Amino acid sequence: MKILTFIKSTDFFGEGINFSINRYSSFKTVQGGLLSISIYILYIYIFYIFGLDLIFKQNPNVYSQIKPIKIDDLVPKLDLNSSEFIFGVRLEDYLGNNIEMEQYLFPKFNYVNYFLNKTSKEFEFIYESIEVVKCDKFKDILNRVSVSSYNLSTFVCPDFSKIERGIQLGGYWDDIDFKYLQLDLSICSDQNLTNCKDIKNIEKINSKEPLLVSIIYPEVIFDAENYTHPFQFKFRNHYNFLSTKFQSIDELFLGHNILTQDAGLMFEEKVEINTTSITRIINKFNIPTVLPTDISKLIYKYTNDIYWCYLIFDKNYYSHSRRYAKLQDLIANVKGFMELNIFLLGFFYKI
Repeated sequence: MKILTFIKSTDFFGEGINFSINRYSSFKTVQGGLLSISIYILYIYIFYIFGLDLIFKQNPNVYSQIKPIKIDDLVPKLDLNSSEFIFGVRLEDYLGNNIEMEQYLFPKFNYVNYFLNKTSKEFEFIYESIEVVKCDKFKDILNRVSVSSYNLSTFVCPDFSKIERGIQLGGYWDDIDFKYLQLDLSICSDQNLTNCKDIKNIEKINSKEPLLVSIIYPEVIFDAENYTHPFQFKFRNHYNFLSTKFQSIDELFLGHNILTQDAGLMFEEKVEINTTSITRIINKFNIPTVLPTDISKLIYKYTNDIYWCYLIFDKNYYSHSRRYAKLQDLIANVKGFMELNIFLLGFFYKI
């Protein structure tokens, strides 16, 4: 009897009356008490379920968009870390097998400044040669990306650690100051054409199967559910055709990935996480209007570069925001959810 009395005392669905029964101003029943106890248990369960997001930092509100960089200067710029792996390149056949680049072409990296000379009012180029090294020199990338399926010693990379003033990217072809990194795959080692590879070797390969330029680079993937490491790195491959009949051109855009995160328990606590990666790639082809019958004349008289790759700073950046539930959100969510359920249960209970 005492148990039934206790159950009846918890009933908050009882109908109100104008006099009291056993000191209560509403008529309480065992059925109403059982339903009320179920509501209390549901309160605890819902509080626990909603509280998991707060405790373990799960299911944040996420928003992503591409934004233009806001700057005071006319041309936004990006300083490169001299020890950072940005991209590597090699030659491959159509099955993905490595082809020794040095046997067929000369890879050349240059840091280029294309700018408007204020005195002459003409645009000028300044080239600074950058050392070419095997990509396995960049050990730091092994800590961020799984490279088990890639032999980095078969790829060549730019090494600008010896440039004391550093490398700074910024601008584009339509700006008055354009700084970029350029890769040339050339038949000859210099513009005087004194040291050249035999072009027939490339033509021989192309006559049997397509010759490809393979570029590998670490891509940034935003993982909204990963609280500790929201930016994940994964190797990507980009391919372009290589031929002596046209010039292949790739534009690699290096941009910012910025995450603004609010993980405060009760009050706003914003932190910003920033990383850079290649955000997009544009393919182009430069085909002369008149093709000579002798392909060698095209290469040696028109240009001895059959592939160009430009590393350019992206004027847009990928913006991500992530907000985790706060204590007041938890209380409001539980209260709103339970009030709706109590209303519905009370309605059907009184029918």
